Amino acid sequence: EVSDLEGISAAGISPQARRLTPALDANVLISVLIEGESLPLSPRGLTSPVVLTRAALSLIHNQKLIVDCGSFHRPRVEHIKLGQGPALSPASGAALSQETVEELFDEGVKFAQKLCNEELVVVGECVPGGTSTALAVLLALGYPAHNLMSGSLPNLNHHIEIDLAQCGIKAAAKLSKKSEAEQKQHFLASP
Repeated sequence: EVSDLEGISAAGISPQARRLTPALDANVLISVLIEGESLPLSPRGLTSPVVLTRAALSLIHNQKLIVDCGSFHRPRVEHIKLGQGPALSPASGAALSQETVEELFDEGVKFAQKLCNEELVVVGECVPGGTSTALAVLLALGYPAHNLMSGSLPNLNHHIEIDLAQCGIKAAAKLSKKSEAEQKQHFLASP
């Protein structure tokens, strides 16, 4: 849901367009656009970077694998679906359940083990608002990553990303304290 925030991503001209960008990028990378589809455009009218990715990959022998870990719209091309759907905004303090995080992590480890003997592995992503989410994770883990993230906007809005991350960290702390209190209360009420 972070992609719905204005000023957070240039991976689409509107929140609705940003929700479509991952599926359209996957379709372009693997196949061609069909009638009614168009390349995602930034608010300035710039075409999606998937055009460059597709061109670069055409220069090397490669196998492409699309993994959908929670997009709003599924790509029409062949892909692997993981997770239960899109994450909530990091500002919620609980963008994904612990169970979903562990499932996605475990699946990532399995993919890495399958690919570790390949000569070359290139990993790409299409997550409108992804660098904002990554910043929230890095700050929550204690890394001083303020103002270090890149993004799709020509004039990065670091203050928006930092505010979003700090809001999420505070919300997560409140949820954690509430959960601890509920567990303690349950423990004391048990015979």
